[in-house]
Formats: sequence, C-alpha cells, structure tokens
Amino acid sequence: MGRWSKKTKPEQARERFNKVAGNYIITYNDRSVYTGRQSEGSDRIGAHLRKHPRSVKSVEFMEDRSDSECVRAQRELNTLERLEDAGKTVRNQIRPSQPSDCDCD
Repeated sequence: MGRWSKKTKPEQARERFNKVAGNYIITYNDRSVYTGRQSEGSDRIGAHLRKHPRSVKSVEFMEDRSDSECVRAQRELNTLERLEDAGKTVRNQIRPSQPSDCDCD
C-alpha cells in the first residue's frame, strides 16, 4: 500500500496530482475534510479546487500505481471511516461505493 503525501497547498496539489490515479483528502479552512478517489486521466481534485477556490486549505494524496478502482474504492471507505473515528467533520454526503466486480470480503 502507498503512503499519503504531506499536506500540500491547493495550487501545488493541482499540479502534482492532476490526472494521477489515487485517493485524496481535502482539508478546508474550517477544518472539515472530504475524501475521494480519481482514476488515471481524471481531474477530480482540480474539480474540487475549482468549485471551492478559496476554502481549500490543503490536499493529501496517495497514488495508486496499479490504477485499480477496487483498491481506490476500499481505500476511500477506510479513509472515510478513519476520519470519522478521529472526530473529523466529514463533508462526504454518501458512503463510497464499491465497483460490482470487486471482491471486497
């Protein structure tokens, strides 16, 4: 399993992690967090930064070198649960879904 990057400023995160497969944690100025995943070639982090241009404080990223949707889905769920257990205010409105072809047991 990979490692989370250090907290990165939004403008640097956009450059470093754009179109890279992996998972991310966005921390907002109000200390709330959002966790998500992106596949190779997508720009989910950039989409968040464009939607909330002044309210993102930092981004952490964990690259998925295998570009496995199943790995990213499980990692997103684990990260969400870890953040909730730590008492963080999580902005995710729905639980991460698992692709139907993943064996997550």
